[in-house]
Parts: sequence; structure tokens; C-alpha cells
Amino acid sequence: MDKMLVHSELVWRGSSPSKSDAWARCKAALRGGEMLRGEGAVSSGSVVETQEAENMAKQGANEELMDVSEEKGNCSSWVVEMEKLLEDSRPSVEMARWKQRSIYRVPEFMKKMTNRDAFQPLFVSLGPLHHGEPHLLPMEEHKRRAVLHMVNWTGKHLTEYVAAMEEVADELEAAYDDLDDRWRGVNRGSFVQMMVMDGCFLIELIKIDQSPEFKNTNYADNDPVFSRSSFLNLWSIMKNDMIAMENQIPLVVLQRILFVACNGTPPRAGEINRDEVSLWHQLPPKIAGA
Repeated sequence: MDKMLVHSELVWRGSSPSKSDAWARCKAALRGGEMLRGEGAVSSGSVVETQEAENMAKQGANEELMDVSEEKGNCSSWVVEMEKLLEDSRPSVEMARWKQRSIYRVPEFMKKMTNRDAFQPLFVSLGPLHHGEPHLLPMEEHKRRAVLHMVNWTGKHLTEYVAAMEEVADELEAAYDDLDDRWRGVNRGSFVQMMVMDGCFLIELIKIDQSPEFKNTNYADNDPVFSRSSFLNLWSIMKNDMIAMENQIPLVVLQRILFVACNGTPPRAGEINRDEVSLWHQLPPKIAGA
């Protein structure tokens, strides 16, 4: 019996055990306590230690049950989430979702296999995927100027352009694959502002291209971007940026801006595309020789 008491004391007075060690020693102590009671021992120390062992056993059992319960709870929440997505897995729903997306990031393996710079803007950002990159920031000032010129020559308030873009904000967000959260939710205002600025910038370029001999553009002759000489010098760089796969804005952005500028009767999508195509073919040597 003395050996059993010594065993119980070692169980509870040892170095700080782990949870599993404590549970194993607890069960051993309980077995020791049962043997002591069976022999009719009445030592007060053994009774206290046995009660402590029983309490530890109950605590360990409860913790194990809680761990199992938490695991079941995690699985249950995952099952609930997956069941909610069942409706979205139907072909018709998936087709509609994929149809919304039109602007993608180029996969990393493809960039490594080819020329990475071919997919990214070098001079001006269009859309959110490369917006704010340090080497593209200088053009933000000129995009803001494009907005101001657009407001001046159309006679429309800037709020009208913003409101028109907000009406299609959901559609614009859905057009981008892997759109960063910094453009969603409470930050949607920044997203709409960017769409208005980038859209006005493109329309101003189209307007300049369509102006006979670059006259009546409402820009100074020495403008660093929108004057004739600057346009001819910078166009080859801007053109490459405007066709870069990760540097795009949806066509509906231009449609909404022209909807306001044209008093609710904007050009059709095909007409806008033709104007853009005319820009793609305006190589500097051809323009300079005209």
C-alpha cells in the first residue's frame, strides 16, 4: 500500500506534464485509488488525491468531448457552405457567371514562358489590375485632365458621369477575374472613379485622332500628352499599353460616358469599336506622313 501511495504522489507532483500525459497519469491514479479503497485504507491523503484524480479525469473527458464537438462543428459549417453553392454549380448558372468575365490576368506560367512585359502596361494603366504601380503614376495627372476637358466640352456635370457609371458598377466588377477586394464594398467609390477617369482618357484620345489635322482639340499646342507632337511621339507606346491583356476596361465604360455626353443617345458598340480600331492603325510614321 505504501508503494501505491508513493505512486500517486509521483503522479501529481511530477514535472509539468502535457495534456495527454496528465490524462494517462490521471487514469493510473484512479486505478491506484480503487485498489487502496479495496484494501480498506483510510488515509486522508489518499482520499484527497483520489478525488483530485477523479476531477482531473472528468476534466480530461470533457476536453476530449469539446475537441470532438469542435471538429464536428467545423465540418458541419463546411457542409452548410457547400450545400449553399449547389445551385451555383448548374451549367446554366456557371455559363452566366463565366459570360460576365471578359478581362483576365495572364497565368504566371505563361509569363515565364514568354515576355512578361508584353502583358503589362509600361506607360499608362487602364483598369484596376495594374492601377497604382509606381512607374504608371505620372499619367494619373493627365487622366484627371482628360476628365476635366470632357466635362468642359460636353457641358455636363461630373456627377452625371459618376452616376451613369455607378448604375453598371456590378457589371464592371464582374468583368474582371480575380478583382482585388480593395475595389469592392466600401471601396467601390474608388473603383467607379477609376472607370470614369480611364474611360474619359480613352475618349479624349479618340476625339483627338478624329479631329482634322489635330485642330480644335481644346488642348494647348505644347500639351505633353494631347497635342499633335506629343500624340505622334507617344502613340506607339500608348497603343501597346491599350492592347495589353491585363490593361483593359469593359466597352460598357465608354458607352456609359458617351450616353451622358450625347444626351442619352450614345453610339452603338460597333461604332465605338470602329473608332478604336482607327486608333490602332494610326502608327506614327503613317500619321506624320499624312
